[in-house]
Amino acid sequence: MTEDRLLEMATHDISLAFVREIHDLGYRDAALDKLVEFRIHGVSPQFIRELMALGYKNLPADQLVQFRIHGVSAEFVRGLAADGYRNVPIDQLVQFRIHGVSPEFVKELADAGYRSVRADQLVQFRIHGVNGAFIRDAVGRYGKLSADQLVQLKIRGRLDR
Repeated sequence: MTEDRLLEMATHDISLAFVREIHDLGYRDAALDKLVEFRIHGVSPQFIRELMALGYKNLPADQLVQFRIHGVSAEFVRGLAADGYRNVPIDQLVQFRIHGVSPEFVKELADAGYRSVRADQLVQFRIHGVNGAFIRDAVGRYGKLSADQLVQLKIRGRLDR
């Protein structure tokens, strides 16, 4: 190992204990560059264990980094689960964070009468600005509407039935 690589390891606090913990969690093939990336983005053994405890086991190393970059935390996942969104696919969790689908947003929709909106529809709601206030207004005018109808109404300002 070169002096530069040793300095890099020291700079990023890649200790033997850290390497062992990461390896013990199933990331035995993590190259030094990936371990550096873990440290830079805060992928810690604790972070991995918390996700595993929530059912997200054997996540690809790159996915762990993406979670940290976009703020997918164990707390975020627990919040979604408390609102009925358990075992959300990993790519969908990142989409939720990118588009602002939060446990608070899910609760807002539930309070407006929309508890079981599909994950992809939640993202569409956020993209197009469908929120609790809009839903209450639309339901007051038109009665119960599907998620797709709500998005259509928000985009076009009318329903095509």
